[in-house]
Amino acid sequence: MRPMLLAAAALAAALSLGDDAGARTVVTQVVRGRLDPADGDSEAGGKFRMLVMDRPSVDREAFDIDAWGLDASRDESGNVPSYRAYLVSADGSAEGDFGEVYLSPRGRAKLRFRSPRESLPDGVDTLKDFAGGTVELRLGETLVLSGDVPDFLGITDDNGPGSHAAARAVGTKRLRPTGDGAGSKGVIQAVYANRPLIQVEAIRVECLGLGDRGDQFTVVAIDADGEETTLGTMTSRTRYAVAVLHLSTRRGDTIPGGGVLALGGRVVEVRD
Repeated sequence: MRPMLLAAAALAAALSLGDDAGARTVVTQVVRGRLDPADGDSEAGGKFRMLVMDRPSVDREAFDIDAWGLDASRDESGNVPSYRAYLVSADGSAEGDFGEVYLSPRGRAKLRFRSPRESLPDGVDTLKDFAGGTVELRLGETLVLSGDVPDFLGITDDNGPGSHAAARAVGTKRLRPTGDGAGSKGVIQAVYANRPLIQVEAIRVECLGLGDRGDQFTVVAIDADGEETTLGTMTSRTRYAVAVLHLSTRRGDTIPGGGVLALGGRVVEVRD
């Protein structure tokens, strides 16, 4: 075996999008839909957007409604109508009251919910529980607008109308120098993104002080059974001996070993 200059004990954080203090991993799921009037003669309409973001530090959820054409006439006491936003689960067993929406004098209504700045309503643990349910805008007991909530897709699912999932994992896992690589430094980054218009996978291995200018190195991923997959080669450049291996499907590269997710948990070595 050729001498190892740098080695990483575990890259599960960077490559399998798992929970690890050594990586910054963000998985985002988004659904969108229309709000249609309950009264067929109404000219009101609207749209909604729901977002669930899983992060290592604090998860974030968002719920937006934008509706128009609503009756904004004041009553005899001078009060404007009070429209409220609700989520109803697919089987009707759960309901979340997100409160009164802002109503403009021209009948435009908006809701902007953000966690953790705001608490989820009683009975709501996560917006994902309402996949397949409905978004409703009510005036008192009267249903004014409603829309179906699409499914929240997993990161490897095919994106569909009104629903998409995306993940971005930036591994800050550092490569540990061996005796032959004393003085060298390295880091590995990995990205897996699944969006409606594009799917991208990328791996970047970047090292500093690696050999001498012009030296070539091989980057290898090793699974638990010792089977090796060569990710590619890189050459030291500049007077600081910077070497970079960058693979991205966005520019037509193929990620060896079956892709970023398939490489999860493998050991990575940089060899001379």
